[in-house]
Amino acid sequence: MSEEEEDEQEMDTSWANVEEEMIDKEPMTEVTCWLLYIDSDGHLRHVNQEKQSLDDMNSVENMRKWPRNRLIQFLHNKKQHLGLKYRLMEILLYHIGLEPNQLMETSLQDTVKLQDVTLHDEIKIPSSLCIFHEVNCLYFVFQEIPKYDDEEPAAYKPALRIGDNCSLPRGKHKKTKKVSFSVPAEFRHTKKALP
Repeated sequence: MSEEEEDEQEMDTSWANVEEEMIDKEPMTEVTCWLLYIDSDGHLRHVNQEKQSLDDMNSVENMRKWPRNRLIQFLHNKKQHLGLKYRLMEILLYHIGLEPNQLMETSLQDTVKLQDVTLHDEIKIPSSLCIFHEVNCLYFVFQEIPKYDDEEPAAYKPALRIGDNCSLPRGKHKKTKKVSFSVPAEFRHTKKALP
């Protein structure tokens, strides 16, 4: 027996002989979500993965959706990680939408790109060949909300004072007060030299 015949016996290649009509796009029932947490210095600190179920859209295109109410709840739950607060920067969809007849003649590098997802309504996930269901995914990019140094709170928050000479106008029932902002001199952004 030749080496080639031995390789054919060991490797099951029967799937490649199935006619193209047998392969068809199918709606995805769930999607893999990658949660990327970036610290305030721009470094990737944590990566989490989980799966989320998708709802049927009852459409001709066989798309599935992640409804807005569940999506908003998911994002709210993921804004804090290991005691730190994060804000959502973007959502990216990685989806291989090749047709069955494109499998053998197209390079995946030429056809697959990350797509920005907006939160207008819900996230729609198109149907895909079943061999790509595990590869298709959503990336959620979260960035840490910067903490301000406790030693210099005035650098970021101006001090508010209520004016001493505040008085109410006669005949008016509204209570109004004058408020002034005070920013320390070392944090002013002017061209004048500081004393």
